[in-house]
Amino acid sequence: MQAIELETDIDQNYEIHLKLPDHVTPGKAKVLVLYDPPGAHTDALSWLGLDHNSDHSGRRRARAEPF
Repeated sequence: MQAIELETDIDQNYEIHLKLPDHVTPGKAKVLVLYDPPGAHTDALSWLGLDHNSDHSGRRRARAEPF
C-alpha cells in the first residue's frame, strides 16, 4: 500500500474532490481526511499524538542548547 498526501477544500456540500497523479492505478482506495475544526489550532502531527519536537515514537526529542 502506498500513500499520497493531497490538499483539497471541503465545499458547501461537505464534499471533497481529488485528482490523483497519473501513476496511480484504478482500483479500490482508502481515504483519510484530516481537518482542523473551526477555532482549532492543531495539525496532523498533534492529532496523531506527536508534535514537531517528537521523534515519531511518542518520545520527545531533546532540545538543542544554544551556544
